[in-house]
Amino acid sequence: EGMTFGLQGNPYRGAMMFFTNQDTGSWTVLNVYKDGMACMISNGTKFQPYGGQQPDYGEKR
Repeated sequence: EGMTFGLQGNPYRGAMMFFTNQDTGSWTVLNVYKDGMACMISNGTKFQPYGGQQPDYGEKR
């Protein structure tokens, strides 16, 4: 669950979703609110998966 803010500074909670098309490189970020309304936050092109070193979080429990 994430949060965005309206023009007057009012907070709105919702689920942030990140979609990619690895064939075309396009990507989209949506915020989906509790009432089912979805707003596109951002989109773009040239997406590439991160291929670098993975972080070390220590021992697994």
